[in-house]
Amino acid sequence: MTTWPWRLLFLVTGCSGELCLLQGIPSSQRTYILNGAAENVPVKLMVFNWAAAELLSTIAKLLIEEVLGYHAVFDDTRPIANIEVVQSLAGCSDMDCNQTQMSDTHVALDVWLGSAGADVELFMKRHPTIAPEDLGSIGYAGEEALCITGKLLDEAYEVSGFSLDFYRSYNTSHYRAARHFDQLSDLPAQDLFQCDEAGVIWTDPSYMADYARWSGDLAGLVEVDGGYRASCPDGRFWIAPACRHNTSECIPIISAQWGWMVDAYMAWSAAYGLPTAIAIARDIPEWVASFQNFRILAYWYRPDASLAPWSPRPISFPRHRASEWAQGNKRTEGLGTYIGKLVSRGFNSQASKVHKLLQKMQMELEEMEALLLEAQSHGMQEVACEWAKANQQRWQQWLPIETSCIPGFGLVDAQGSLVTSRSLAASCKVCPAGTFSSLMVDSLGQTFSCESCAPGTYQGQAGETLCLGCEPGKVAAASGLVECVDCAVGSFANASRMVECTPCGSGPWTTGRISQLFGDETWIDVMGASSEDLCHCRQGFFLHDGQCTKCTEGALCSGGEIQILPGFFSSADKPDSIFTCFGAERCPGGSPGTCAQGRDAQSIACIACLPGLHANGPECVPCESEDYLLFMFAVCLVLIVSGGLHFQLLRWDWQGNRKQFTGFLIPSLYATQLVSCLQIFVLLQSIDVSWGDPFVRLLEAVSFLSLEHILRFFNAVSCATPPSPALNFLIQTIVLPASLMVGPVVVHMIRNVRLPKWTHRNSQWQVLVQSIGTVSVLFFIVLCSAVVQPFQCHGHPNGQSTMRSSIGVLCNLTDDHLQLCIIGGLLALLPAGFVALCAWLILVEYPKRIRSTDLGFMRMCSFLISRFRPGCESFSIFLLVRNLLFVLAPVLPTADSSLLLIHVLLILHVVLLALLKPWRSVNASYIDILASSGLLVIVFHAGLFVTESNEAAAAILCSLLLICLLVCLSGVAFSALAQHMFTRFAKKYQFFLCHHKQVTGCLARLLKMQLQRRGSEVFLDSDDLTNLTLLLPMVAQHVDTLVVVASANVVTRKWCLAEIVTAYMHKVHTVILALSDYGPPSDKFIKVFESNANDLSELAVHGFGVSDIADSLRWLRTLQTLSLPEPHNLLSNLGEIVDQLLGTTEQSMKSEGDSDCKILANQDDIEAVATAHVLRHLLAPHILHAFSILPVVLDVSDNVRKSTSRLTMNGPTQAACTMLLMVCTRECLTSPCMVKWLLQANHVASSCCVLPILGDEEFLVPTSSEHVNVSRYLKVLGAIFMQIAVHFWPKSYSESALGLKAAQVAQRLQGEQSATLSSLLDMSWFTSQKSVLLETVEELSPVAASSDQEEANHLEQAAEAPEAEDTSLSAMFQLKERVGALFDGGPPRRNGRSRNLLRTHSHEVNSRARF
Repeated sequence: MTTWPWRLLFLVTGCSGELCLLQGIPSSQRTYILNGAAENVPVKLMVFNWAAAELLSTIAKLLIEEVLGYHAVFDDTRPIANIEVVQSLAGCSDMDCNQTQMSDTHVALDVWLGSAGADVELFMKRHPTIAPEDLGSIGYAGEEALCITGKLLDEAYEVSGFSLDFYRSYNTSHYRAARHFDQLSDLPAQDLFQCDEAGVIWTDPSYMADYARWSGDLAGLVEVDGGYRASCPDGRFWIAPACRHNTSECIPIISAQWGWMVDAYMAWSAAYGLPTAIAIARDIPEWVASFQNFRILAYWYRPDASLAPWSPRPISFPRHRASEWAQGNKRTEGLGTYIGKLVSRGFNSQASKVHKLLQKMQMELEEMEALLLEAQSHGMQEVACEWAKANQQRWQQWLPIETSCIPGFGLVDAQGSLVTSRSLAASCKVCPAGTFSSLMVDSLGQTFSCESCAPGTYQGQAGETLCLGCEPGKVAAASGLVECVDCAVGSFANASRMVECTPCGSGPWTTGRISQLFGDETWIDVMGASSEDLCHCRQGFFLHDGQCTKCTEGALCSGGEIQILPGFFSSADKPDSIFTCFGAERCPGGSPGTCAQGRDAQSIACIACLPGLHANGPECVPCESEDYLLFMFAVCLVLIVSGGLHFQLLRWDWQGNRKQFTGFLIPSLYATQLVSCLQIFVLLQSIDVSWGDPFVRLLEAVSFLSLEHILRFFNAVSCATPPSPALNFLIQTIVLPASLMVGPVVVHMIRNVRLPKWTHRNSQWQVLVQSIGTVSVLFFIVLCSAVVQPFQCHGHPNGQSTMRSSIGVLCNLTDDHLQLCIIGGLLALLPAGFVALCAWLILVEYPKRIRSTDLGFMRMCSFLISRFRPGCESFSIFLLVRNLLFVLAPVLPTADSSLLLIHVLLILHVVLLALLKPWRSVNASYIDILASSGLLVIVFHAGLFVTESNEAAAAILCSLLLICLLVCLSGVAFSALAQHMFTRFAKKYQFFLCHHKQVTGCLARLLKMQLQRRGSEVFLDSDDLTNLTLLLPMVAQHVDTLVVVASANVVTRKWCLAEIVTAYMHKVHTVILALSDYGPPSDKFIKVFESNANDLSELAVHGFGVSDIADSLRWLRTLQTLSLPEPHNLLSNLGEIVDQLLGTTEQSMKSEGDSDCKILANQDDIEAVATAHVLRHLLAPHILHAFSILPVVLDVSDNVRKSTSRLTMNGPTQAACTMLLMVCTRECLTSPCMVKWLLQANHVASSCCVLPILGDEEFLVPTSSEHVNVSRYLKVLGAIFMQIAVHFWPKSYSESALGLKAAQVAQRLQGEQSATLSSLLDMSWFTSQKSVLLETVEELSPVAASSDQEEANHLEQAAEAPEAEDTSLSAMFQLKERVGALFDGGPPRRNGRSRNLLRTHSHEVNSRARF
């Protein structure tokens, strides 16, 4: 802050007439600026009451005067508040700015806008038109803090070791810092403000309210009207809570002006327990003197040199948090404040050069502080002058450019010619007449150029910023005109700013007015007509609606009147517009606007009836009650039929009755084909083909499916109120289709409302979606054909066209037709969106939902899936697209093109049917082929009935087809060539799976399927290897990444090692997929391997040396390793590995987890689990189509049934039969989870069927006493292996062979569903051996037999209760150990007999399984 001596020196030197700069402009050559009253005034700068503002203003004034050549002065006032400056620059006459006057101040620098307060921000929002303009930052941010003298800081540190520049050192719980400071009584009270004085922060309710809100220290405040004010016990010091009990322990803090940062000091004191007493100095000298003469804390800001002699040190507080300060919570330290430059609104137009200078003017913080220190001894003017001399190159960059023109002027070159580019300009000049001053902005800022007046405008004056529009009757056809010209005879200009005159019309038109010539009225021609009323026809023509019109086809003209012929129609207001009536009886001819009785003459071609009437032949008759009764009957019938069918579907879904649904499905296929065929016949009626009898009558007979025909049939709609074309169209396209869906929706809602509260079933919304989807697919052609009706039009003699379905609507893309086209276009999104949604469901979601066993999704989309056999679900999308294209046929301009499109679609349909046979029933495919062939014959003969053919359109169509054919063939050829070239340079396979087939073959198969599903090409030897000699070249040349499925002995396998060495030598990217038993080759292993390298002599022919193999083994230890630790959660773990291999993430689909088709596999064997998942993937489509369910793979924690309560539940679920697929692999029968599942299956044997799947060549039923010897378990195994097992070996079979095996499994499940486990148990030959087993057990020792019998009974009791499965399994294995030990320790005869018995059983079962 400046002191009074500085200010006096500043004023004296500021008024000096001496020049500072050598090239400075003297006062006699300086100019004034013009204010709003056109008076000469100097540029006036407002200067804040601190040194930095005075120094900046002095530098700016010097540059304005001596460089720019303007008179500049300082304002007499020295404000301290931002709002004072803002109001002064805005010209406010009072504090609320209710009255304004011409502002006599123009510039204010060093404005601390960042801490301006709410009053400035509120003023800017309330008065945006007069509020000052901010020219940007001064170049630095202001800093504010609480400071201590350096001397006092050092003394306190030497005495106590506490650093008083940290806020925690003042907390009385840590240290008594007050002993280093003066008492409050030591400070002169007369130099301090009273707490209740107006104009200081103590009495500002907004600041005190924030303190009260966040500190809760109401004891330090006094409640007043509108909020709070500070409470000062002595009237001058506000006492902090930490020393309020003893003011002698308070540390004085002195702020300045109106109380800068006092609210923050209060918040800090309350938040951190600082013992402070805060006061405000009355003026700057008192604030400086108190910091100089007393041991206190004081407010300090930068840039400023007032406190610099005493080395002020800021006190650190917690880091600034802007979000808290924005809410008024100022317990953290302050942040740098934005300092800006304000000028009065419109100052740019008064002194644009000064405006640009101030806009670019910026200083640096350290620079300002250095200048302020220097100004204390040399004065502001001298420091500013010396700075200007030393930084001439710097401030010259702030000066405006000569080519920065002001409004009214424009850029000119050195010769004075107008230019539009600053690069070509040398100066500015007043824009001449015919031009205006146009704003332009480039890299150097904004300027103005002179632009020619646009056509339709003129400018007769120079120095203007806009052009004037031509008056009516005159036009300006060119640009740059200084005046407009009159319109010629026969034309007029009835608006301003017109470019050309509007002709009165085509034909014999003129412009004139009646004039008296020798007492007679006569027409004279007039130029410059400003109204269409001056236009009139010449002799020989009649005027109608402002047009001179001759008679046209369909009319006779005589005596100035027009007569319409029968079969044609024109309205009374447009007699020259003749329409053909398709149905001559309703258009009898005569005067324009004549129709048959009851017809509306205001409608086109008499198509509409008068209100209260409905069509009955050519005439319209009154409506009767029978019309409404018929309508209500039809509505009820539709609701009952559609709702009844949906109710039946709900019953079947509720009961889980898949057989009824499947039985109903086959007849529905033929019904769907019949309805589609009839809809195509309805579509043929919309094509301009002159069908003859009796075929035309047959077409009319099937038109009942047309929505247009249905709407016409029910007269109640037109009787109630004559619908507008848009309403009529909406009824056809929305109301009628929606009526088919109301029944299912109502039935579904009633069913949900009446659903018992105790039931746990869902609301079956998928059934509702299935019903609505079925209706949409079934009537798709009719629904879509209604949508495209606005685009099907008839031609008329007047050159206009009307809609084919609604002759009363013109096809002119305006009014009703535009509305219909827009509605039709929007409604076209429904079928297009429906097709897109179905395509997304089938092509994108369907594969995912099969993997996640989402049966609800399958049932919801059954209207797309269930009609087709597995693998052909996408044929439903083809049918929808085909039907969508069918609908577009009548829209084509000629009948030839329409029939050709139908031809192409039917041929493509027949070809796909013959190739795929996609329907669920083969007979349905044959029937569809037959029906489509018949339609082809009919459409072929339809070409013979086309009476009017457009040869030009046909030629164009043939040309387009030929071009499309050539383009397609060329595209195929180029595509094949590009693919060939691509395969030469790109790798054929993205991944190569290196694995030990006998150990990880199934896992590799599952990994390949997961990678292929994500779009990767994968090499697996069982699928892709045809020649062993090509194996290693494939790794070297055609593979991006080698994935080593690392089992324990993978590196000991000859060909696996060869693949690894090849990848190492050819630098193929390699990743290790490590199983739990894998360990990287150690140095010892590599050394032993090198000493026995002779065993790999066969690989020497491939160029491998011992050193290459050893280096490859060491290289393995450096590769990226992905771990697959355990078989549990194999699919999710494998998905994460695939994500890492591909570098992408796929959203996992949550499985429903329960299904009536379950796959059992040994969860301790990763190969068995992989086999189960491969089987599930290939089997899912077949199971879905056969049983409407999806198979799931059981995890360790899963049960055969979700809960035992379901097994005893009364209801239709008892009819569901659980199908179990037991994957038989090595040692699977001794797996605890398999034992648990089979015993649970035995518990529900009457509703469970088990099919053994042989998934491993090494599978054997246990033959020794090491395995569980439980009679019930053996009995279940014997019953299961009464069936012939299906071989399913993923490690050996190709993918196509596995697909055939999966289809075989599905067929077996369909054929053997009645063979439940209960029936197999009844037939099992194990029951006949019961006596042999009992005899064997009786020969054992009595004590052991007794003990074992108790445990066996306990085991059987546990097996009966799935809730205690863990206990039963534990007991089972305890029994296994005891019986095994007994077998091993008993007499040789008995031991041998027991083992031979088990071997006999196992041999029989193994024989059946392998067969």
